[in-house]
Formats: sequence, C-alpha cells, structure tokens
Amino acid sequence: MCVRVQFPLTAPFTVRFHDPGSHLCSYSMELKRIVAKIKALNPGFGYKKIARLAGCSPSTVVFHLNPESRNGHRHRQSRNRASNTEAIKTLFGGKCLLCGYDKCYRALSFHHISPNDKVGCVNRILADSGKAAAIKEALKCALICANCHMEIHTFPELMERLNVLYKEKAHTIPIS
Repeated sequence: MCVRVQFPLTAPFTVRFHDPGSHLCSYSMELKRIVAKIKALNPGFGYKKIARLAGCSPSTVVFHLNPESRNGHRHRQSRNRASNTEAIKTLFGGKCLLCGYDKCYRALSFHHISPNDKVGCVNRILADSGKAAAIKEALKCALICANCHMEIHTFPELMERLNVLYKEKAHTIPIS
C-alpha cells in the first residue's frame, strides 16, 4: 500500500507501509530509506525528531544512520549468540557423547535422536526464540562431535549405540 505523505518541514514523498503479508526485511529496508530521506531533506534534525516523523524509535534511527552503531550491534549479537551456544553445550556435558571429544565446543553439534520430534536446528532456535526454547529443543538431542556426527550418518549401526548412551545420559542433564 502506498501513501503520499507530507511531513512538517519536509518535501512530500511516497511511503510504502508494511504489508502484513510481506517479509519483515522489506519493511526494514523501506524504513531505512524513509529515515535516510528525512535526514537528507532536513540535515539539522536530530534522531528523536527523525524518529517521530518516521514513526519508529530513536534507536532505530541511530541503527540506520550510524554504521558504527550497526556494526557494534551485529558484533554484540554474534558474541551473545556464541556465548549462549557455548553455555548450552556446557549444560549438556560439553563433550561428545560417543567419543568424549571436548577440545573445541564449536566442533560439537546437537544430533536429534528422533527426527520426527525435531522442531528445528538448536542454533537457529537460539537465534530466533531464545535460550529457553533452544534448551527445550536440545533435550531431544545428543551432543556429539563433528566426526561422530558424520559416522552416524554414514554407519546407521552407530545410531543404536547412540540411543543407548542417550537414554543413560538423558536423566543426568540438570535443567532448572
């Protein structure tokens, strides 16, 4: 839906408002264009005034107009995601259930014991829904290293051994 908008003290321009059926990313890109257009037409405006005119928060304006802020946000987000992933892997023993590998937590992954119960990838759920949802999904998984993970998918007989170890280990995971 397009609407011609005349903001106070600005030249008129067309704003394409977010359609609930469209992808959120396109809304963000449109908001970025609106914020940039308001700033270009009114170089003296501060973040708060631009936010009021664009219909968003001042922190959103800072995010779109200040590349350093945007890079800092992405860096913090990446760092938090990595520390949360490490915390969840530590909670689940911090080592491969099959071979005991524990040198690098990034080499450990969650393997779903029953693919039918899988809602999604633990890391993706962590990014989208948070730590609690990721832990709930990780409860359906065994923590294994990359080598053992490939061997399980190559040699199905290893899955039986993993199932036995998982059942023994499942009750020892401390969840608060």
